[in-house]
Formats: sequence, structure tokens, C-alpha cells
Amino acid sequence: MIHEPPEAPGDARRPVAAPASHPAAPALTRWLAGRSDRGRGALLIAVMATACVAVGAVTFLTLYRAALAEQRARLLELAAIQASLIDAIDPATAAWGGASAPVDRLVAVAQHMRDAYGRFRHPTATGEFVLGMGDGQRFTILMVSETGRRAAPDAMPMGARLAEPMQQALAGRTGTLIGRDFRGDTVLAAHVPILAGTGGGIRFGLVAKVALAEIRAPYLRAAGTSTGVSLVLVLGGALLFASVNRQIIARLRASESKVRTIVETAADAIVALDANGRVTCVNPAAETLFLRPAAELLGQPAEGLIVGAAGPAATWPMRHRHSGRGGRRRMIRGEMTGLRKGRRPFDVELTVSTPTACEACEVFEGPRPPGDSTGGCHAPCWSTILVARDITRAKLAARRLVQKHHALEASNAELAAKRRELEGFYHTVSHELRTPLTAATEFSSILDEGLLGSLNPDQTEAVRIVGACCRQMAVMIDDLVDASRLDNGKLALHRRPVAVTLLARQMADELQPGATRAGIQLMVDADGDAGVVEADPARLRQVLGNLLSNALKFTPRGGTVTIQVDPAPDGVTVRVADTGPGIPEDKLEAIFERFYQTDAVRDQAKGGLGLGLAISRGLVTLHGGHLSVHSTPGQGATFAFTLPAVPQPVA
Repeated sequence: MIHEPPEAPGDARRPVAAPASHPAAPALTRWLAGRSDRGRGALLIAVMATACVAVGAVTFLTLYRAALAEQRARLLELAAIQASLIDAIDPATAAWGGASAPVDRLVAVAQHMRDAYGRFRHPTATGEFVLGMGDGQRFTILMVSETGRRAAPDAMPMGARLAEPMQQALAGRTGTLIGRDFRGDTVLAAHVPILAGTGGGIRFGLVAKVALAEIRAPYLRAAGTSTGVSLVLVLGGALLFASVNRQIIARLRASESKVRTIVETAADAIVALDANGRVTCVNPAAETLFLRPAAELLGQPAEGLIVGAAGPAATWPMRHRHSGRGGRRRMIRGEMTGLRKGRRPFDVELTVSTPTACEACEVFEGPRPPGDSTGGCHAPCWSTILVARDITRAKLAARRLVQKHHALEASNAELAAKRRELEGFYHTVSHELRTPLTAATEFSSILDEGLLGSLNPDQTEAVRIVGACCRQMAVMIDDLVDASRLDNGKLALHRRPVAVTLLARQMADELQPGATRAGIQLMVDADGDAGVVEADPARLRQVLGNLLSNALKFTPRGGTVTIQVDPAPDGVTVRVADTGPGIPEDKLEAIFERFYQTDAVRDQAKGGLGLGLAISRGLVTLHGGHLSVHSTPGQGATFAFTLPAVPQPVA
């Protein structure tokens, strides 16, 4: 809720109508006055861009005309020089060639000049010298200096649209023009008549020409570039100008729009109060919260919407916010009671803030806040905004959460008790089973060694089976105990330096007889000493034993099991690979779960509790490594882990 100063009549914050246009104002001014800021800005940019393009066009035309005039003079000069050369060469040719016809002489001169032109490069890419002959009715192109382009036709009638420059030269005119050459290309050409050989109605002419497109090309490129750059600069400058010009208005509009959007879309109820503590503005969320329309809420006193635990007298925070150190005002937040239509109460979280200042003298009707010794004050007070949020459901959810928390604590205590019972059960089972199992194992060894008398072969085999079963049962009991200790974090490691390669070879030697009986090749791939790790040798043997036992169990006769030991940047890597059936991709992590057994184990009754891999991963993790598996069905599986190396002493 906001305490705002009452608005005086004709408040400056009310929208002010734009002044009407004077009837005598120009039409353009009236039109601009009716446009939006964006429209006027767009018009300004368009005018500036048009002016820029116009200036560029005038500059381009001026430069182009100057270049065209210069090119005309150059071509005319070149044509005149070439004509003078032909006029000078013709008498010499006549004296040398006797009384040959003028045409023959000029053809001979043209032939010699063609050879010379073959080594001559025109100053421009499309420039050419053209020599022609005409009799008033038709004309023929005798020579073209440029080679590699389309040749001229044999003869053309005078007055044709093509070869306009040559027709002017044959008519005895000297000058320049823009027209079509004998190929139909638009060119800038200089045409000069040749006096040599003239007679008998036959005339000769010389044309020096350049394609008009070649002359225009650099200016068109320059005009395009300059126009583009100018437009970019104009647009950038116009946009910057418009941005600066609209900065204050844009900020005000953005601030107003932001506040309006926040207030209208806020999920919390926002209520504004005037200086008398009455509602002046509400947002849609407030209508929903108090179940009253805005028309009914406006003008209501604050006490009709929010009350404290002790009634209206406890609503003093809505009219006062005491100052903190340095006179800075603080925001007040607390839980109070809201009143819906019909004065139905509900829990509400209230936040009080004061964005607008005024001068007032306030006397508190409620109790003073702790530490406040002032009974009244005359100081700047601030209008107040109240932000209210219905916390009925939140408080209910909090109570339920507390109840669930207590229930979870009870469940955790019960689980902890059951875990302790399970630990005791494991300990009891291991102790109670090991005692008779140890006795059975010892007696089977005594019988097998014949200490109680000789046995026949069948009896010996039976005794050996009993001993093997006893040893297998002992391993299962040890696995159960180890799994329990890993769970409880009570499994301790006795670390010391261990040569991994030596340990791998020892394990291979121990399992070699069983592998040979199963028809499986057991190999160790370790060149030299791969390194020494800090590990518990007994537990490391247990990990290797589990991995090798699994590999031998699932590898068919004729297969191979390989122990590979390699040095790694951070330790030693051990891999156990087999050529068995492999493991499906969706089972690669499941096999490390406790008591998990693959379909092959269940189908083939290969035995085991399904704890070996889980214990192996736990032991490797205790050593600071990680046990992983990679497998392709039908191509075997590879288990790998890396153990940290023993730090080497610094020399």
C-alpha cells in the first residue's frame, strides 16, 4: 500500500494535450505534427539518405563527364597520329611499289601495320584501331588492331546502324562520338579520314575506339562504394541522432511501461495508499487475493484489508517506517492477517516500502518498536507500497514438510538400526559358518592326504569335491563380509609398494593349471617393469583374482585370456581381456551391482553370489582408481583400472 500525497486539481502528472496546430501553419508542418516520433525520425533519415545519394550522383556525373572528355581527346589524338603515319607511309610505298593501285598500296601498308599492331598493346583493355574503305555505297573493314575478337563482316552498306564511327570517318569527318561499332558494341570512338589513296570515289578512314562500359566501370564501382558508405554513415548518424534525441522520452516511457507491466503482471498483490491511508490503486493480483473488484477496493482504508495479530492497532507499519542508522529508511516485512470479502481472514506476508516523500507529523497508535524511544516525530514521511502474498498454502506446505521431515528422520533412524542389525547378522553368519566350514575343510584335507587311511579313487574324488565346495563357500562368506565393510566404510587398506607386473605374473601362474584344464590360453602382456603402485597387495590380488576368474569362467575352450600391464601418465593401468561372448551394452553398468548375475550365469549354473565385480570396483575406488569395462557382443570383454603410482623421490 502506498501513502501518496493527494493530487491537487490540475496535477502536472495528468496527460497534457498537444497544442493545436495554427490554421496558418504550412501543410508540411501540420502533416509532421500529426506523425509519431518514429514516423518523423524515419522521414528525417529518408531525407538525409536522399540528399546523400543526390550529392553522390552529382559528383559521379561530374567526374564521369570530365573523364569522358579526357578520353575523347586522347582517342582523337591517337587516331590523328595513326592517320598521319599512314599518310606518311603511303608515298614511300608508292615509290617502292611502282604504279600499283592506291587500294593495293593501302592494303600493303595495312598488312605491315597489322604485324606492328600485333606487338602493340592499346592503353585500354577494349581499345582498337580500325582501318576501313568505302565507295559511298558500301564500306569494308580492312584492318582491326585487336586480335582474338569477333572479326568484321566483309562489307556493309553505308547508312547501317553498325559501324557509326567508321561511316563518319569515310564521310570525311573528324571528331568523336558515342555509338555502335561494326560488332554492335557501344563505344566511345574518334574517327579521322585518311587522305592517302583517296581517289576514284574511294575513301579511307581510321577509327580509334574504347568500349563505353570500360570507361564507366571504375566510376560505377566508385559511385556504388561511396554511395553505400555514405548511406551507412548517414543512417548511423541519423540513428544516433534519433537515439540521443529520444533518450529522455524513451527512458520515461520505458520506465512507465516497465512499472506498469510489473504491477499488472505481478503475482503478488500490490496496493497503493494516499497520504490518508486509503487505497488509490490496486493490481489484478490484489483483486484476486482479496476477492474484491478494484472499484470496491479503491477508497478503502488500509485497516479494512490488513490487520495485525493484535487487531488494527498493530497495523502501525503501514503508516510508519522507522529509520535505521544514518537516517536511511528500511523495508518492513512480516506476516500479518488479510481480510477477504466478508472479513474472512487469511495468512499474508506483507512487505512495506515508501517510494514517495512528503512532510507530515505522525503519532503512533500502536506499540513502539523495540529500541524506538520516539513517541511522535515531525520529519519527512514516505508514501507506502504494500506488497501482499497469500501464504496460507505455503504455511500448510511448511507444516507438512516438517511432518515429512520428522517422518524421514524416524525412517532414517529405523534404517540405521536395521543396518546395524544387518552388520551384526553378517558378523554372526560369518563367524558361525566359518567355524564348521573350517573344520570341514581341514577334515577333507586330512582325508585327501590319506592320514586316516587310504581311499579308493572314487572316495578321493568325492573328498576333493567336498574340499572345493568348502573353499568356494569360504570365498562367498568373505565376499559377504567385504561387501558389508565396503558399505559401512570399515574396510581398511594396508598399503605398501607393489610391483604390478610381478603380481600379475604370480596370479597367472596360480591360475594356469585351471586354465590349461579348461583349454584356455592364459597370457601376461607386460614388457619390463610397468611401475610400482601404493596398494594393499592382498586386496589387489583379490581384484585380479575376481577379474581373472570371471574371464576364465566365460571364455570357451580354445579362447584366450590376457593380462595387460602398461605404465600410464598418472600410474599403472591393468587390463584383463577375454574372448568370450561379451556383454550387452545395456548391461555394462548393471554387472557392477550387487548380487547381479548375467543370463549366462543363471543358464549355465556357473555359481557365485554376484558380488565379485561389485567388490572389485569398491576396492579399486578405495585405492583411488576406477574399474570400467568395454565390450562388444560376440568379441569378448575388457576390464581395466588405473592405480596411482608411488611418487619417486627427488634427487
